[in-house]
Amino acid sequence: MFRYLEDIILLILVFYIVRQVLGLLFNYIFRGAGSSKGGSAGTQAQGPATGFNGAKPDGKVKINFMPPPKAKKVDDTEGEFIDYEEIRKNK
Repeated sequence: MFRYLEDIILLILVFYIVRQVLGLLFNYIFRGAGSSKGGSAGTQAQGPATGFNGAKPDGKVKINFMPPPKAKKVDDTEGEFIDYEEIRKNK
């Protein structure tokens, strides 16, 4: 019984260590690939949020475009009603 428990704990530890090592390895690889392109896009300092024209937001919401309201295709009172008649078969 304890042998299986030891195996499960060992397996969990091995998976945890492999995950940590692979995470560090991928971070090293992808950071190196990003900086080799010559750009420093990942290391740019970002200041406070600004609008499109460079002005600081004043906390108010401005809506520049309001889409026209969509008209319903069919009114709620209209619909396609089919008259039917039950046909009974004589046995």
